[in-house]
Amino acid sequence: MQGEDMTKLASMAKLKVGRLAREVADSCLQFWGGMGFTNEVLVSRFYRSVHCQIVLHDFKDTSYT
Repeated sequence: MQGEDMTKLASMAKLKVGRLAREVADSCLQFWGGMGFTNEVLVSRFYRSVHCQIVLHDFKDTSYT
């Protein structure tokens, strides 16, 4: 890998991490149920953060499915 262009590999990793973060946030929210939407649990902040990043990146990239 030395001396090769890593742009494609970095793009694939970024896409995978974004999708995984969304899956983890959704799973955590399912686990916590209604309590997951309260400010007492960090899950709500993580969930909002992940989904805000998805919305912000959708304007630049249409890879969200």
